[in-house]
Amino acid sequence: MQIRKLQLSELLQSDSPKHQLVSRARKTVTARFEWNFGDYMAYRYPRFTYAGIYYCEERQVLIGADGTTLNLRKQSLDVFKLLDQNRDRLVSQARIMEEIWKNSAVTNDSLVQCISEIRKLLGQNANNTLKTYSRRGYMLCADKTTT
Repeated sequence: MQIRKLQLSELLQSDSPKHQLVSRARKTVTARFEWNFGDYMAYRYPRFTYAGIYYCEERQVLIGADGTTLNLRKQSLDVFKLLDQNRDRLVSQARIMEEIWKNSAVTNDSLVQCISEIRKLLGQNANNTLKTYSRRGYMLCADKTTT
């Protein structure tokens, strides 16, 4: 039996059985890498939910418990994102106003409107999930379990 080195051109010919083996091997390696990488990402960056809703960083949207995309105005989504980044910590009204409406002259009513939209989205558990501390700020409390 004679063993010879395969040329790259031989491997890349689409009709050769060797190409099919290489192609299948590439898919297997890629699938295993993605699976392991996904497990790593879930371990390294757990996804926190709020009344079953979570913020998807890749798509820049909120995802409901049933997997549907939830719509919010841009400012309300920015407020949710800021509160999510500071989960279980009090975020002052002044900080929210400064980060969301940097160069705009808006009143506190804009922030109140955003908070009411987020509460409407959270549903029944809104008061337990998004807590208001009078004249100080807001706190978004994550669910006890993470996914």
